[in-house]
Amino acid sequence: MIPRPRLLAHLQRIPLMVATTLVGGTLLYTSSPSRAQQQTGPTHSGGGPYIGAGMGLAQYSDAGIVADACSAFGFSCDADDSDRGFKVFAGYEFGDYIAIEGSYANLGTTRAELPATITTTAEVRTLNLGVVPRLPIGDRATIFAKAGISAWYADLTAESESLGLSESGDGAGTNTTFGVGASYRLNNNVSLRLDWDRYKIGEDVKVDGATVNVGSDIDLFSANIALHF
Repeated sequence: MIPRPRLLAHLQRIPLMVATTLVGGTLLYTSSPSRAQQQTGPTHSGGGPYIGAGMGLAQYSDAGIVADACSAFGFSCDADDSDRGFKVFAGYEFGDYIAIEGSYANLGTTRAELPATITTTAEVRTLNLGVVPRLPIGDRATIFAKAGISAWYADLTAESESLGLSESGDGAGTNTTFGVGASYRLNNNVSLRLDWDRYKIGEDVKVDGATVNVGSDIDLFSANIALHF
C-alpha cells in the first residue's frame, strides 16, 4: 500500500501532468496540416465540448483558515494571504450563450510563522460544478460569468522541531463558488481565458481532538488555455 503522504503527492501532480499534456496536445492538434482548413472561418463554433488548464494567484481573505487554525492550537498569528494556484477544467457549450463546466482547483498553501519557530499551514483543494452564461463580443471574444457549487478539502498542520510539536487536522465541506472571465478564440480549436473565481470556505474542522470553525473567501486569478472539439 502506498503511504498517504506519497499518495497525496502523486494525486497533486496529476493536474500538472494533465496541463502539460493539454499544452503539448494543443500544439500538435493545431499544427497538423489536416486541421488547417478547419481553423479558418467563423470562430464562434456554436457549441461542443472543451477542456483546459491554467494557473495564477490564489488570494486568501484575511488568511482566515490559518488564523483560525492558530487559535485552535492556542496561538494568535498573522498569516501569508497568497500563493500560486492552478486548475484544470472541462465543459460543454450549448451554443454561444450558455455552458456547463466542472473543474479541479488547487488553491495553494497559506502559512504563518509563530513564536518558538512554530509553522502553521493550510492547503485547500476544490472540486467544482457550475453554469456559465456567455456573451460573445465580435467574432472572437467572449465575456462570461460562473456560478455553482464547490466541494472543498483542507489540510491543516502545526509543526515545531524545537518544541517537538507536530499536530494536524483536516476538514471538508460544500459551499458556493462564482466568478467572471473573458476569453479570446485564436481559431476554431484554441482559446485563451482570463478567469476570476471565488471559493467560499467555512466549516467545522477537527484539530487535535478539538473543533474549530475555519472560514475564508479564496480568490483565484488565473490565465488559462482551452482546447475545443
